[in-house]
Amino acid sequence: MHSVWSIFYRLDKFKLHMKLLSLTAVFALLFSLTVYSQHKDSVYIGLKDGTTLKAKNLTYKTPIFSRSYLLLNDTTKIEASTVRYYQDRSGYYLNASTAKSGREEFYKRDVSGKISIYSKTYVSDTYNPSFGTPGANYGNSWSHSRRVVELMQKDGSSELLPLTYNNLYKLTSDNVECLPLLKKIKSLSRASTYSYVGGIALFIAGGIQMISDNNRNTESGNHPVSYNPVMIVGAGIGFLPWIFNSSKREKIKKTLDIYNSY
Repeated sequence: MHSVWSIFYRLDKFKLHMKLLSLTAVFALLFSLTVYSQHKDSVYIGLKDGTTLKAKNLTYKTPIFSRSYLLLNDTTKIEASTVRYYQDRSGYYLNASTAKSGREEFYKRDVSGKISIYSKTYVSDTYNPSFGTPGANYGNSWSHSRRVVELMQKDGSSELLPLTYNNLYKLTSDNVECLPLLKKIKSLSRASTYSYVGGIALFIAGGIQMISDNNRNTESGNHPVSYNPVMIVGAGIGFLPWIFNSSKREKIKKTLDIYNSY
């Protein structure tokens, strides 16, 4: 009798496991279909005339010898100059070009809310020819620079403003909770500027002093010095803006989080 009950118990347990597996499979399928549907609907183009075009695939093309365009579903070309915004798998982009820019500039939205933040990274390569010393082989080098431009836009406004302290204050000062943070951001901006200018001034002063000392050492037959302590102090002070700016970025993010939470 005990063995019979044991068999029934195992059968019931097996049926329960099978039901749980079936329910898990159903939920997984429903979740996949929901994600696919949302993912499919998340690709679209908004034209300047108010038309919205949905797509399965969207690619932004920037040919060297022709105008930039968006390739819709791998077949249809949409001139970038006719696009106000678009969203692809990587995010939402807004056309921030102006008459002065002379080309279409799409900025990616990093923060969405009552105040949205858009950014674009510009990377440039500079060729630096170097002819070396007499008798040496010719050489060259490349230098890379990276610049991030950020714009801000208040909900309901079409105006895009550079992300500066003055513009941030203009858009968020109506919230009293943001005022203490704005005050700290202003102090950090000033400290960054003063330390940057002071560091450069000390570094240059130290360099001039080092050259003067080396001239005197040469005249007296002493060995030239390779550095000046004032230059080291200047370089150290010149590093402070990086710390101040990092703290300022955190305060700006917190200010936007507070403002967008209402």
